[in-house]
Amino acid sequence: MDTLKQALKHKTIAIREVGLRDGLQNEAPQSIAKRICLGEALLEAGVTFLESCAFTGPKMTSMSDPEAVYFQLSTHPAVMQRGSIISALVMTSRKNLTEYLDKALMAGVYDLAFVLSAHPGHCQRNLGADTDELLARYKTLFTDPRLKNAAIKLRVYVSTAWGDVNATDVSAASVYTLASKLFDMGACEVGLADTSALGTPELIAERFEYLRQHGLPLAQLAFHAHDPDWKQGLGVANILGAVQTGITRVDTSILGLGGCPATAHPHGNVSTEDLVAALHQAGYQTGIDPVALLRAAKYGVQDMGLPIYSQTSQQVWAAKP
Repeated sequence: MDTLKQALKHKTIAIREVGLRDGLQNEAPQSIAKRICLGEALLEAGVTFLESCAFTGPKMTSMSDPEAVYFQLSTHPAVMQRGSIISALVMTSRKNLTEYLDKALMAGVYDLAFVLSAHPGHCQRNLGADTDELLARYKTLFTDPRLKNAAIKLRVYVSTAWGDVNATDVSAASVYTLASKLFDMGACEVGLADTSALGTPELIAERFEYLRQHGLPLAQLAFHAHDPDWKQGLGVANILGAVQTGITRVDTSILGLGGCPATAHPHGNVSTEDLVAALHQAGYQTGIDPVALLRAAKYGVQDMGLPIYSQTSQQVWAAKP
């Protein structure tokens, strides 16, 4: 493992910025213009993967007009100059399986994200359907002929991959089985989330090592950490633990916004600013300019009135006019 750690030093870690969707979805609705401005600031800071919006039902007013947000960000110069990926979350419904997929494809989205939970109870609480039902929906949905276009990418987030209420109610074997099925169905990437913040660096590393030993490609796995007590930095430590096992794709959110309302800790996403600082200090590369990233955070705080769940931004912007 020491040799692997040394080999991974100076490697580029791909940060998936989810603040515009996962971060803002449970906040008070923001104007389309402000959501776009925040997204543009993140792209200008060097973010190369931006989850921009969600195609979902009208009750989630914070995600209104996803077509407008997606269009503006997908035509940003960073997309052409650096190949930045603009992604969108797509929900499903029992009544009309393709309703939101239809809207996303009509809007020109080519990088589509879906979500389910490894724990059936959490899946029911969070998404209104258990794991098996959602898996069956995706199995049907992913056979849609429109998704056979080589340019279309399907990513699936798996929540509670380290447990729901405790660290033993979701096994490594069940996560392996679920991820394997998703890859077989056509997912190009499976993101595993420690939704309930039950992990430690050792537990995170052990699970990824188990998946690697059983044949899952680490290059196609991503990690999404939660850290409700963000001042302690456990989420950042957990991500570093994942990186040291070979994971190179990780989710973060500007200002540490967002989390999961179906857990005891509705806030908990790891802040992009904190992780970029930690990775750079540890010798990894991200392609993100920390100064420009803080300007994006400043816009979120001062122009959008967003809260701060980031040690870095707390130190820099909380007390500044």
